[in-house]
Order: sequence, then structure tokens, then C-alpha cells
Amino acid sequence: MNRNKSILTAFGIFLICGTVWGQHQSTIIPGKSWKDEDGSLLQAHGGGVIKHGDTWYFYGENKRYGYFPSPGVSCYSSRDLINWKHEGVVCPNWIQDGKSIVPNTPEKFQSETKRPVIERPKVIYNEQTGKFVMWMHLEGRVDESRPFYQVSMAGIAVSDSPTGPFEYVNSLRPIPGALHQQFSDDEALQQFNLGSTFRDMNLFKDEDGKAYVIYAAEQNYTMHIVALTDDYCSVQNPVMGKTWNRILVEEHREAPALFKYSGIYYLLSSPCKGWSPGKAELHSSEHILGPYRSRGNPLHGKDSHITFGAQSTFVLPIDQEKGHFMFMADKWERNNIAESGYVWLPFEVKENVAPSIHWIDEWDLSWFDR
Repeated sequence: MNRNKSILTAFGIFLICGTVWGQHQSTIIPGKSWKDEDGSLLQAHGGGVIKHGDTWYFYGENKRYGYFPSPGVSCYSSRDLINWKHEGVVCPNWIQDGKSIVPNTPEKFQSETKRPVIERPKVIYNEQTGKFVMWMHLEGRVDESRPFYQVSMAGIAVSDSPTGPFEYVNSLRPIPGALHQQFSDDEALQQFNLGSTFRDMNLFKDEDGKAYVIYAAEQNYTMHIVALTDDYCSVQNPVMGKTWNRILVEEHREAPALFKYSGIYYLLSSPCKGWSPGKAELHSSEHILGPYRSRGNPLHGKDSHITFGAQSTFVLPIDQEKGHFMFMADKWERNNIAESGYVWLPFEVKENVAPSIHWIDEWDLSWFDR
């Protein structure tokens, strides 16, 4: 009897410890589905992280229903990049009750856009205005007989708090149609009227406080990088080579992630292959607007030729001065997007050495102190 009681007691302790471990993680396990402090799957796909004060904030696409319907942008907060508290959907979908809640959206999109989604949301903080500014890729279909990606615009929203709510202030395509036509043979009316397409995107804020948006443009065949206005809510007047540039011309890449170390700008990207993973490529430049030269595939380990089965989304500076960064990627499970995992890996950049990112089964921030 005593022996059985001891066994039951030990089993009970095991269950309790197992439950606690499930709610409070101690390491990052790349590639796995991730749960928040309430035990729900993290829904922040295609996202990015900022640090404000002593807290990290993780923003991304909420895919709890799959690709459609799209609730909007989720936010999570953490002190250790491992355990995350859900702060809610802080920026809802740009269409509510069949009407646009985005000022300046072309009129036909307000009433005709079908199955709208928000993709690749990123947030930066503006010290001058005290605002948190979110940029995102707004997408949807206008004509049901045509392919899905017809809207292809940037959406901009702001908040006084990192946890929202974020309110829309603008939507646009950064490069005007007439200017776009100088560089593209695409004569589609939508391209001419609205400017170059705006799809997979990212934000970058330099040490001097100037900010830039980088995105897959010209139907994903070329990337654009454009300087933002001082309030980060729009783009500066586009002057080639001064406030914007075309980079990775005709290379057909997406999923840009820009970071900087010791005066060098590094750009990670992925080939355009739909939901299928492809080989990552690193480019570098001494100037934010380029030109950028290829440094090859920086990933090492099993399946590094397909980005470990994932696609880049962001590079987070852990300690930029020391060259400590975290590579962030999404494992897009096309048949079960809601449970798609995240590949987060640490790496270190040194002067005069091309960055390299190696697969690690399990890690935490102490990796940088090794």
C-alpha cells in the first residue's frame, strides 16, 4: 500500500512538473510550434520583434483560422524571448463589415476587395513622435476571375503603446505609376495607376533615426528600398539614388530581412517559390540604398539549402554593437498554416567575415555568452 502510494505521489509530481514545463519554457526549439503562457499556439507569422524598455514585442499575422479569414495582427510580449504573453489582435484586418477602415484606400478597394488579408507586419518606434508605427502588406482580390494578389499595397498604422490599438493612417504604393513605368515593361492598368506592387516587406531603422521600407516590387521580380518621412508614416519624394533605389533587379526574390553591423548593411532574402522553401541568399552593401552584392547562402546544417524548411522574415539585433543577432524564419505549413512553426537561430557577425548561421537544436540567450 505504501509502495503504491509512493508511486502515485511520484506520478502526480511528474504531471505537475510536466504542466508547469508546458506553460513556462526554458529554451528556444527551432522549427517547432510554439505556445504562449495560456497554452495557445503563437499566431505571429511573417512577423518581427522590437525591444522597448526591458520587454520584447513580437508582431505577426494571426492565422488561427488558416489563410482566411484574416483577423489581423497579433502582439505578444516577453522578457526572455522564450515565454510570451498574448496581448491580443492589436491591429485588426483593414476591412470590417465589408467596408475599408483605411483612409486613402482607392475607392474600388473599399467596396470590392474580397477576402482581404494583412501580411508581413513590422513595427518600429519613432522617438520624435512617441509613436509605434506599423507597416504591413495589404492584400486581397478585386476580380474573382484573376489571381489573388491584386491589391498589393502598403498599409500604415500607429499607436501610442506597443500593445496597441494600432489605428490606420494611410495606404499606398511607394513608387508612383509613371515613375515605375520607366523601369518595367508591365503595362497593366493597375500597375500604371497605382505604382509598383508592394508585397513581402520589412522595416529598418538606422542609427541616425532614419527609417526605410524594403519590399518585393514589380510583381516580385525586383526589390525596392525607400526612405520614410520623419514620422515614418509615408515615404519621401522618390528620387532615384537619394531616397530610393531598385535592388536585386530581376532576381525574383522575396521575404527581405535587413540588418547592419560595423557600417555594412546585410540583406537576407528568399526565392519566390510560393509556399515552398528555397535557398536563402545574403547580400551586402556599404550604403543603405545599395548596390548590393551577393555573399551566397549564409546557412549551414541539414536542409540549409532550403532555409531549414522555412523562409526568412526578420533579423533581430540582440546586441548590435557586439554583433549579436537572431535569425527569424517561418515554416509555412500550407495545409495547416495555424500550426506552422518558427525557426529562430542565434548568430554572431564579425568584421571582415561574411555572417554565417548554423542550425542549433535548442538554445537560449546564454548562447551569446559562451
